[in-house]
Amino acid sequence: MDRDPLTIAPSTPQTPGGIMSTEVFTPGASAYMTRVARRWLSANLWWVIALPAAMTIASLWESVFIFIALMVTFLLYPGVLMMVYYRYALDPWSRLAVYPQQITVNGNTVIRSFIPSDNFPNVPDTQHLTVKTGSRPYRSGRFMVADIDGKSRYEFIMWPADNDMA
Repeated sequence: MDRDPLTIAPSTPQTPGGIMSTEVFTPGASAYMTRVARRWLSANLWWVIALPAAMTIASLWESVFIFIALMVTFLLYPGVLMMVYYRYALDPWSRLAVYPQQITVNGNTVIRSFIPSDNFPNVPDTQHLTVKTGSRPYRSGRFMVADIDGKSRYEFIMWPADNDMA
């Protein structure tokens, strides 16, 4: 049975003035980076595959190209992936993922409240974010993900999904 991800579920009680509210949770930077890596690879997969494939095809005529394809695969790509990781791991959106937070979804507005804890006594201010026009929250692994109106396709917000939500 398909359910609308914004409907009220037992573990996400309705709040006054809000459609859905989560318990306090911490998704962690690794959960954020997993989503970023998937988005980056989906946008750049064509050249990740095309370059070694072209070199492999060229090696049918000149054998040196197979070594170039291997060097690209095993020397160039790890460096590129490392640069992508450090670019987005140090992004403010990734840094905010380590704070305990509570999400309230109200129509197209997502309110992210950061909750102080023993490990994080000083937390950022509450954020009022707008879900990207024409976009709906979707399930990705253990989390619901909503794209946020912003300059980058890597600006999104996550909250734990219930097991019964499809």
